[in-house]
Amino acid sequence: PVVERADQLQRQILIGKQYFQQKFGVDVKIGWNPDSFGYNWQLPQIYKKSGIDYFVTQKLLWAHEFTTFPYKLFWWESPDGSRLLTYFPHDYGNPIDAVAMAKDLATYSVATGYPQTLHLYGVGDHGGGPTRSMLDNALRWQQPDLVYPRLELGTAQAFFDRLAPKAQSMNIPVWRNELYLEYHRGTYTSQARTKRGNRRSEHLLREAELWATTAHILRGAAYPYDLLERTWQRVLLAQFHDILPGSSIAWVHRDAEQAYAEVADVLNRVVATALTSLAGDGAERLAFNAAPHARAGVPALGAAAPEVASGASAADTLVAGLPR
Repeated sequence: PVVERADQLQRQILIGKQYFQQKFGVDVKIGWNPDSFGYNWQLPQIYKKSGIDYFVTQKLLWAHEFTTFPYKLFWWESPDGSRLLTYFPHDYGNPIDAVAMAKDLATYSVATGYPQTLHLYGVGDHGGGPTRSMLDNALRWQQPDLVYPRLELGTAQAFFDRLAPKAQSMNIPVWRNELYLEYHRGTYTSQARTKRGNRRSEHLLREAELWATTAHILRGAAYPYDLLERTWQRVLLAQFHDILPGSSIAWVHRDAEQAYAEVADVLNRVVATALTSLAGDGAERLAFNAAPHARAGVPALGAAAPEVASGASAADTLVAGLPR
């Protein structure tokens, strides 16, 4: 149910990768989206140009009313030709169950032509990660005297590091389309204020960066990098799966709406400061147009004296001409 612009996805990837590099010294190469409700066809292009090589999701293996997605391992190719090696594990909240895992391995080996499977274990999104009993079971089934497929605790990156060199010579199918979750089609939200706040914040962030950058280049004004970085993080946090779709509990949406109001206040002040700097001495009334097309005689991404319609004042045109 979440529709984001490409620049928001790119910013999510940028800030996410920066976080893992700063905190763990790791460059994330996997697009990890186990619980989203379908994916746009351009996502491989966005991921590849952002330094992501692999994609993991699971939801499309859920029951469908009419069709079943045919692959578990495939190349997902966007319209520009960008490709992601994509893997659908069985689920994203599994126990360590020896019989079920052996069955999954047998099924996946036949379906993918690859003798290993990625098993995601843990409680999932209903309380936490692995339990002590899961870890105990995993150690138990690693004992060398057991006749059982080799069980190895590791990372998704290690799985792809082994798979990727072999992928070019394997007969892996290519999927050229969106990843459409038929099971959750037509999902809307009861939390319109949350969605409106997100969209308004997206517009304001773009305008704040546009005019603050312009003021910095043309007028030498200080660029509020730290302030904008914190504001971006606050907006991106609220794009979490159960906040933006409207599927969280009530207090989450109250917090989100308060956050959006505070974000709007911060960004409006950034925009006002930048426009004041750009307007100079104010001798000439100017309208600033953040839209990618001309409006009221003001060029795209520029400023000019606004056209005054018959029966309107310059102040009226100034307000009407701004994409707010």
